[in-house]
Amino acid sequence: MLQESEAPIPASVRASRRGRLLLRECSIPEGSLIFTAAFLISAALGVVRQVLFNAQFGAGMEASAYYAAFRLPDTLTSLIAGGALSNALIPVLVSAARSGGRAAEERVASLTLTTLAAAVALAALAAAALAPAFVDRVLAPGFDRPTAALTVTLTRIMLAQSVLVVASSVALAVLNSRSQFLL
Repeated sequence: MLQESEAPIPASVRASRRGRLLLRECSIPEGSLIFTAAFLISAALGVVRQVLFNAQFGAGMEASAYYAAFRLPDTLTSLIAGGALSNALIPVLVSAARSGGRAAEERVASLTLTTLAAAVALAALAAAALAPAFVDRVLAPGFDRPTAALTVTLTRIMLAQSVLVVASSVALAVLNSRSQFLL
């Protein structure tokens, strides 16, 4: 039973509290547990994805084209926006937040995102333009014409994801620098 000073909690406040629970800062053991759980879930989903992919495409030309096409965008993304980007950016963001507050941290994140997204977009455009030669000479020199053409198309499609991976890496670094490990 509510007393005079107590009022029911509105639904919007309850939802806000749930949101804060997910965005709250975590201790190091909690963060480690969250990362471990996320890694295990990701690994399990990767196995499921691979089983479904193999069931759908088997070992045919489409699968070969996909795997060959994936190598160039994956290498580009790993070089520029792999785990090293987030790991290197976190201490910079923490330092900026300590010295200049949240505004300084956001400026560093914005500058990093803008610079890297532009660089990756240019690299992806260059790679897309050079994809036919790269596929014929490096990725899959033994493919027949239709499989090579499919590989070039898939490579170009997959290169577009590189900018999104950079953005997610910067966002991950910002959240981790604030000790927030859940969305």
